[in-house]
Amino acid sequence: KSCIARTVYLYQGKVNVGYSMSCEGLRAAEESGDSYSKAEAHIGMGWAYLARRQLNDAEKHLSEACDICDRLQFTTLHGFAEWLLGETYFCMEEYRNSKIHCADAARILNANSILPSLARLNQLAMARAMVINNERSIIGYQEAGIRGALGNGAG
Repeated sequence: KSCIARTVYLYQGKVNVGYSMSCEGLRAAEESGDSYSKAEAHIGMGWAYLARRQLNDAEKHLSEACDICDRLQFTTLHGFAEWLLGETYFCMEEYRNSKIHCADAARILNANSILPSLARLNQLAMARAMVINNERSIIGYQEAGIRGALGNGAG
C-alpha cells in the first residue's frame, strides 16, 4: 500500500488518498517487521506529511526512512528519502540541512548511476538552498556535482 500511495496517489497530488493509504501501509509494515516495507512506508508517510505541510511529522518519518535505507543499503529508496528530507528542511527554512540532504541524495544517486534526473534535481536544489542562504562557496560539494549545477564552476 505504501508503494501505491507514493507512486500513484502522491505523485498525482491526491494527498488525502495518499495519506490514508500511507497510514495503512505503515501499520502493515510495522506488523510485518519487514525492513524494506518499513522504509517504503516511512517514505510514503513523510511525503504525505510534506504535502500536508505537517513538516515536523514529515521530518520524523523521512529521517527514519533514511536511517533504515542507509543501514540496509536500499540505495534507490535512500536517494529518494534524502531528497524528500532536503525538501522538508527547505520548507522549514532550514537551508543548511536542506543543502546537506540534497547533497547526500545527489551523491548516492550519482555514485550508483541511478535516477540521473533526480540526481540533477538534487544538485539544483542544493544550489537553490545555497543561494537563499547567501552562500558562495561550493567547497566540499563537488562530489555531489554542485559545480556543474551552478554552471562554469563559479559559485
